[in-house]
Amino acid sequence: MEQEPLEPDEEKKEEVEPRIFVSIPNYRDPEGQATINDLFTQASRPERVFVGHVLQIVEAEDKTCTKPLNDKYQENVRTKVVEAHLARGPCAARRWAQELWKGEEFYLQIDSHTRFAAGWDSSLLQMWHSADSKKPIITTYPPGYELDSWDISKAEKKPALLCAKQFGSDGMLRIASKTLDACPQQPLPSLFWAAGFAFSSSEVIKDAPYPDDWPCLFFGEESAMAVRLWTSGYDFFCPTSNVLYHLWSRSYRPSWRELFGQNSKMGEMQAESMRTVQALLTGKEVKSGLGEARTLKAFCDFCGIDFDKKEISVRALSGGQDKMIFRENRKEAALSIALAAE
Repeated sequence: MEQEPLEPDEEKKEEVEPRIFVSIPNYRDPEGQATINDLFTQASRPERVFVGHVLQIVEAEDKTCTKPLNDKYQENVRTKVVEAHLARGPCAARRWAQELWKGEEFYLQIDSHTRFAAGWDSSLLQMWHSADSKKPIITTYPPGYELDSWDISKAEKKPALLCAKQFGSDGMLRIASKTLDACPQQPLPSLFWAAGFAFSSSEVIKDAPYPDDWPCLFFGEESAMAVRLWTSGYDFFCPTSNVLYHLWSRSYRPSWRELFGQNSKMGEMQAESMRTVQALLTGKEVKSGLGEARTLKAFCDFCGIDFDKKEISVRALSGGQDKMIFRENRKEAALSIALAAE
Protein backbone atom coordinates (compact mmCIF):
# COMPACT_ATOMS: atom_id res chain seq x y z
CA MET A 1 0.00 0.00 0.00
CA GLU A 2 1.42 3.37 -0.99
CA GLN A 3 2.21 5.65 1.95
CA GLU A 4 0.38 8.95 2.00
CA PRO A 5 2.57 12.10 1.93
CA LEU A 6 3.18 13.78 5.26
CA GLU A 7 1.47 17.00 6.11
CA PRO A 8 3.81 20.05 6.05
CA ASP A 9 4.00 20.25 9.85
CA GLU A 10 4.94 16.56 10.01
CA GLU A 11 7.89 16.80 7.67
CA LYS A 12 11.29 16.43 9.26
CA LYS A 13 12.85 19.87 9.24
CA GLU A 14 16.56 20.26 8.79
CA GLU A 15 18.13 22.00 11.77
CA VAL A 16 19.26 25.47 10.80
CA GLU A 17 22.81 26.36 11.82
CA PRO A 18 22.69 29.55 13.94
CA ARG A 19 24.62 32.47 12.47
CA ILE A 20 26.82 34.88 14.42
CA PHE A 21 27.20 38.56 13.64
CA VAL A 22 30.46 40.04 14.96
CA SER A 23 30.70 43.80 15.55
CA ILE A 24 34.24 45.19 15.08
CA PRO A 25 34.86 48.95 15.35
CA ASN A 26 38.30 49.93 14.10
CA TYR A 27 40.06 53.27 14.44
CA ARG A 28 43.26 53.19 12.34
CA ASP A 29 44.19 49.82 13.84
CA PRO A 30 46.57 47.67 11.76
CA GLU A 31 45.56 44.66 13.88
CA GLY A 32 42.02 44.79 12.52
CA GLN A 33 42.63 42.60 9.45
CA ALA A 34 44.56 40.05 11.52
CA THR A 35 41.67 39.98 13.99
CA ILE A 36 39.17 39.23 11.22
CA ASN A 37 41.37 36.52 9.68
CA ASP A 38 41.88 34.82 13.05
CA LEU A 39 38.16 35.09 13.78
CA PHE A 40 37.38 32.95 10.72
CA THR A 41 40.44 30.70 10.92
CA GLN A 42 39.70 29.61 14.49
CA ALA A 43 35.94 29.21 14.07
CA SER A 44 34.64 25.65 13.95
CA ARG A 45 32.01 26.75 11.40
CA PRO A 46 33.40 29.89 9.70
CA GLU A 47 30.62 29.92 7.11
CA ARG A 48 28.11 30.93 9.80
CA VAL A 49 30.17 33.93 10.96
CA PHE A 50 29.49 37.41 9.56
CA VAL A 51 31.38 40.61 10.40
CA GLY A 52 30.34 44.25 10.61
CA HIS A 53 33.66 46.10 10.30
CA VAL A 54 33.65 49.87 10.82
CA LEU A 55 36.96 51.05 9.39
CA GLN A 56 37.85 54.60 10.41
CA ILE A 57 41.04 55.54 8.55
CA VAL A 58 43.21 58.17 6.95
CA GLU A 59 43.34 56.50 3.55
CA ALA A 60 46.74 57.85 2.50
CA GLU A 61 48.39 56.80 5.78
CA ASP A 62 46.65 53.60 6.86
CA LYS A 63 47.39 51.12 4.08
CA THR A 64 48.13 48.33 6.59
CA CYS A 65 44.54 48.65 7.84
CA THR A 66 43.15 47.76 4.41
CA LYS A 67 45.43 44.92 3.30
CA PRO A 68 43.47 42.10 1.58
CA LEU A 69 41.58 39.59 3.67
CA ASN A 70 41.62 35.88 3.03
CA ASP A 71 39.43 35.41 -0.06
CA LYS A 72 37.50 32.59 1.62
CA TYR A 73 36.04 35.01 4.15
CA GLN A 74 35.66 38.20 2.13
CA GLU A 75 31.98 37.69 1.29
CA ASN A 76 31.10 37.36 4.98
CA VAL A 77 32.63 40.74 5.88
CA ARG A 78 30.57 43.93 5.60
CA THR A 79 32.74 47.02 5.84
CA LYS A 80 31.73 50.61 6.44
CA VAL A 81 34.59 53.01 5.70
CA VAL A 82 34.59 56.32 7.59
CA GLU A 83 37.13 59.12 7.22
CA ALA A 84 39.07 59.15 10.47
CA HIS A 85 38.37 62.80 11.24
CA LEU A 86 34.65 61.94 11.39
CA ALA A 87 35.14 59.31 14.11
CA ARG A 88 33.28 59.99 17.33
CA GLY A 89 34.57 57.29 19.66
CA PRO A 90 33.69 53.65 20.29
CA CYS A 91 29.96 54.09 20.98
CA ALA A 92 29.35 55.78 17.63
CA ALA A 93 31.43 53.13 15.86
CA ARG A 94 29.54 50.29 17.56
CA ARG A 95 26.26 51.89 16.52
CA TRP A 96 27.48 52.03 12.90
CA ALA A 97 28.53 48.37 13.15
CA GLN A 98 25.08 47.35 14.38
CA GLU A 99 23.61 48.95 11.27
CA LEU A 100 25.47 46.28 9.25
CA TRP A 101 23.57 43.46 10.99
CA LYS A 102 21.34 41.47 8.61
CA GLY A 103 19.32 39.29 10.95
CA GLU A 104 21.96 36.83 12.18
CA GLU A 105 20.69 35.03 15.29
CA PHE A 106 23.64 35.72 17.59
CA TYR A 107 25.73 38.80 18.29
CA LEU A 108 29.36 39.06 19.39
CA GLN A 109 30.80 42.47 20.19
CA ILE A 110 34.60 42.76 20.28
CA ASP A 111 37.43 45.20 19.56
CA SER A 112 39.72 45.32 16.52
CA HIS A 113 42.69 43.81 18.36
CA THR A 114 41.54 40.32 19.35
CA ARG A 115 42.73 36.73 19.01
CA PHE A 116 40.67 33.56 19.33
CA ALA A 117 40.83 30.05 20.71
CA ALA A 118 40.01 27.20 18.34
CA GLY A 119 36.29 26.54 18.12
CA TRP A 120 35.37 29.82 19.80
CA ASP A 121 32.00 29.94 18.03
CA SER A 122 30.85 26.52 19.23
CA SER A 123 32.17 27.22 22.72
CA LEU A 124 30.26 30.48 23.03
CA LEU A 125 27.04 28.93 21.77
CA GLN A 126 27.40 26.11 24.29
CA MET A 127 28.01 28.60 27.12
CA TRP A 128 25.03 30.70 26.06
CA HIS A 129 22.70 27.70 26.02
CA SER A 130 23.92 26.48 29.43
CA ALA A 131 23.63 29.85 31.21
CA ASP A 132 20.84 29.99 33.78
CA SER A 133 18.77 32.74 32.13
CA LYS A 134 16.26 33.25 29.35
CA LYS A 135 18.32 36.20 28.08
CA PRO A 136 22.00 35.59 28.92
CA ILE A 137 25.02 37.63 27.86
CA ILE A 138 28.47 36.04 28.13
CA THR A 139 30.84 38.89 28.96
CA THR A 140 34.12 39.75 30.68
CA TYR A 141 37.49 41.42 30.12
CA PRO A 142 39.58 38.91 28.14
CA PRO A 143 43.19 38.15 29.08
CA GLY A 144 45.85 39.84 27.00
CA TYR A 145 48.10 38.89 24.14
CA GLU A 146 51.30 40.54 22.90
CA LEU A 147 52.28 41.53 19.39
CA ASP A 148 54.71 39.12 17.70
CA SER A 149 54.62 36.66 20.60
CA TRP A 150 51.14 35.17 20.52
CA ASP A 151 51.14 31.50 21.54
CA ILE A 152 47.72 30.04 22.34
CA SER A 153 49.34 27.07 24.12
CA LYS A 154 50.74 29.45 26.73
CA ALA A 155 47.66 31.65 27.04
CA GLU A 156 45.64 32.00 30.22
CA LYS A 157 42.86 29.40 30.30
CA LYS A 158 40.97 30.47 33.43
CA PRO A 159 38.48 33.27 32.86
CA ALA A 160 38.06 36.46 34.85
CA LEU A 161 34.98 37.91 36.54
CA LEU A 162 34.12 41.61 36.35
CA CYS A 163 34.21 43.50 39.63
CA ALA A 164 33.71 47.12 40.61
CA LYS A 165 36.93 49.01 41.28
CA GLN A 166 36.33 52.71 41.96
CA PHE A 167 34.71 55.89 40.71
CA GLY A 168 37.03 58.05 38.64
CA SER A 169 37.47 61.80 39.00
CA ASP A 170 34.98 62.14 36.12
CA GLY A 171 32.31 60.48 38.26
CA MET A 172 32.20 57.31 36.13
CA LEU A 173 32.50 53.82 37.56
CA ARG A 174 35.62 51.82 36.72
CA ILE A 175 35.44 48.04 36.67
CA ALA A 176 38.25 45.50 36.69
CA SER A 177 38.55 41.77 36.10
CA LYS A 178 39.77 39.20 38.62
CA THR A 179 40.97 35.80 37.42
CA LEU A 180 39.11 32.82 38.85
CA ASP A 181 40.97 30.09 40.70
CA ALA A 182 39.24 27.44 38.59
CA CYS A 183 37.11 27.27 35.46
CA PRO A 184 33.43 27.14 36.43
CA GLN A 185 31.31 24.23 35.21
CA GLN A 186 28.60 26.61 34.02
CA PRO A 187 28.69 30.32 33.16
CA LEU A 188 29.03 32.21 36.43
CA PRO A 189 26.53 35.03 37.15
CA SER A 190 28.16 38.45 36.82
CA LEU A 191 27.11 41.93 37.95
CA PHE A 192 28.68 43.88 35.11
CA TRP A 193 29.07 44.01 31.32
CA ALA A 194 32.16 44.55 29.14
CA ALA A 195 32.06 46.40 25.82
CA GLY A 196 35.01 44.51 24.29
CA PHE A 197 33.55 41.03 24.77
CA ALA A 198 29.80 40.46 24.90
CA PHE A 199 28.04 37.45 23.34
CA SER A 200 24.27 37.14 23.23
CA SER A 201 21.21 36.71 21.12
CA SER A 202 21.11 39.43 18.49
CA GLU A 203 17.83 40.55 20.06
CA VAL A 204 20.02 42.97 22.04
CA ILE A 205 20.43 45.03 18.86
CA LYS A 206 16.67 45.61 18.86
CA ASP A 207 16.13 45.80 22.62
CA ALA A 208 19.07 48.05 23.55
CA PRO A 209 20.86 49.38 20.47
CA TYR A 210 23.66 51.89 20.84
CA PRO A 211 22.03 55.34 20.97
CA ASP A 212 23.01 58.23 18.74
CA ASP A 213 23.49 60.70 21.59
CA TRP A 214 26.74 59.31 23.09
CA PRO A 215 29.38 60.85 20.76
CA CYS A 216 32.96 60.78 22.09
CA LEU A 217 31.94 58.77 25.17
CA PHE A 218 34.47 56.31 26.61
CA PHE A 219 34.23 55.97 30.38
CA GLY A 220 30.57 55.48 31.15
CA GLU A 221 29.79 53.29 28.14
CA GLU A 222 29.89 50.00 30.04
CA SER A 223 27.79 51.15 33.00
CA ALA A 224 25.19 52.80 30.77
CA MET A 225 24.88 49.79 28.48
CA ALA A 226 24.75 47.43 31.47
CA VAL A 227 21.81 49.38 32.89
CA ARG A 228 19.97 49.44 29.57
CA LEU A 229 20.53 45.72 28.95
CA TRP A 230 19.72 44.55 32.48
CA THR A 231 16.52 46.58 32.66
CA SER A 232 15.59 45.02 29.31
CA GLY A 233 15.73 41.60 30.97
CA TYR A 234 19.26 40.47 30.13
CA ASP A 235 21.54 38.75 32.63
CA PHE A 236 25.35 38.78 32.59
CA PHE A 237 27.61 35.74 32.91
CA CYS A 238 31.34 35.07 33.05
CA PRO A 239 32.50 32.49 30.47
CA THR A 240 33.57 29.01 31.58
CA SER A 241 36.91 29.38 29.79
CA ASN A 242 38.75 31.93 27.69
CA VAL A 243 37.79 31.87 24.03
CA LEU A 244 39.26 35.20 23.00
CA TYR A 245 42.19 37.44 23.91
CA HIS A 246 42.68 41.20 23.80
CA LEU A 247 45.71 43.34 22.97
CA TRP A 248 45.67 45.80 25.85
CA SER A 249 48.66 47.86 24.72
CA ARG A 250 47.74 50.97 22.71
CA SER A 251 51.29 52.06 21.93
CA TYR A 252 51.36 50.50 18.44
CA ARG A 253 48.33 52.39 17.03
CA PRO A 254 46.75 55.84 16.90
CA SER A 255 43.84 56.60 19.21
CA TRP A 256 40.62 58.36 18.29
CA ARG A 257 41.51 60.76 21.11
CA GLU A 258 44.02 62.37 18.75
CA LEU A 259 41.00 64.09 17.23
CA PHE A 260 40.49 66.18 20.37
CA GLY A 261 43.50 68.27 19.32
CA GLN A 262 42.09 68.67 15.81
CA ASN A 263 38.47 69.49 16.62
CA SER A 264 37.62 71.84 19.49
CA LYS A 265 34.05 70.53 19.60
CA MET A 266 35.11 67.00 20.54
CA GLY A 267 35.54 67.91 24.20
CA GLU A 268 32.12 69.56 24.28
CA MET A 269 30.52 66.48 22.72
CA GLN A 270 32.21 64.21 25.27
CA ALA A 271 31.10 66.38 28.20
CA GLU A 272 27.51 66.39 26.94
CA SER A 273 27.54 62.61 26.44
CA MET A 274 28.82 62.13 29.99
CA ARG A 275 26.04 64.34 31.34
CA THR A 276 23.51 62.27 29.39
CA VAL A 277 24.90 59.03 30.79
CA GLN A 278 25.09 60.38 34.34
CA ALA A 279 21.43 61.36 34.08
CA LEU A 280 20.61 57.87 32.83
CA LEU A 281 22.49 56.15 35.66
CA THR A 282 20.98 58.33 38.38
CA GLY A 283 17.42 58.25 37.04
CA LYS A 284 17.30 61.96 36.21
CA GLU A 285 17.02 61.69 32.44
CA VAL A 286 13.55 62.27 30.99
CA LYS A 287 14.28 60.15 27.90
CA SER A 288 15.84 57.38 29.94
CA GLY A 289 16.50 54.70 27.34
CA LEU A 290 15.90 52.06 30.01
CA GLY A 291 14.15 48.78 29.41
CA GLU A 292 10.77 47.90 30.88
CA ALA A 293 11.51 44.44 32.31
CA ARG A 294 13.24 45.72 35.48
CA THR A 295 13.86 49.07 37.14
CA LEU A 296 16.99 51.18 37.55
CA LYS A 297 16.69 50.86 41.34
CA ALA A 298 16.56 47.07 41.00
CA PHE A 299 19.78 47.16 38.99
CA CYS A 300 21.56 49.34 41.58
CA ASP A 301 20.41 46.97 44.34
CA PHE A 302 21.49 43.97 42.28
CA CYS A 303 25.03 45.16 41.55
CA GLY A 304 25.55 47.08 44.80
CA ILE A 305 26.34 50.45 43.22
CA ASP A 306 24.89 53.86 44.10
CA PHE A 307 25.62 55.95 41.00
CA ASP A 308 24.22 59.09 42.63
CA LYS A 309 26.26 58.95 45.85
CA LYS A 310 29.20 57.24 44.12
CA GLU A 311 29.21 54.40 46.63
CA ILE A 312 30.44 50.84 45.99
CA SER A 313 29.35 47.90 48.16
CA VAL A 314 31.48 44.94 49.22
CA ARG A 315 29.28 42.81 46.98
CA ALA A 316 30.21 44.92 43.95
CA LEU A 317 33.93 44.76 44.75
CA SER A 318 33.84 40.96 44.61
CA GLY A 319 31.56 40.77 41.59
CA GLY A 320 28.74 39.27 43.63
CA GLN A 321 30.76 36.15 44.47
CA ASP A 322 32.70 34.80 47.44
CA LYS A 323 36.13 36.40 47.29
CA MET A 324 37.80 33.00 47.66
CA ILE A 325 36.88 32.05 44.10
CA PHE A 326 39.60 34.39 42.85
CA ARG A 327 43.15 33.18 42.25
CA GLU A 328 44.76 36.10 44.09
CA ASN A 329 42.69 35.52 47.23
CA ARG A 330 43.40 31.80 47.20
CA LYS A 331 47.11 32.48 46.99
CA GLU A 332 46.94 34.99 49.83
CA ALA A 333 45.01 32.53 51.99
CA ALA A 334 47.47 29.74 51.25
CA LEU A 335 50.39 32.03 52.10
CA SER A 336 48.80 33.04 55.39
CA ILE A 337 48.27 29.41 56.35
CA ALA A 338 51.87 28.57 55.47
CA LEU A 339 53.24 31.48 57.51
CA ALA A 340 51.05 30.55 60.49
CA ALA A 341 52.40 27.00 60.38
CA GLU A 342 56.04 28.10 60.61
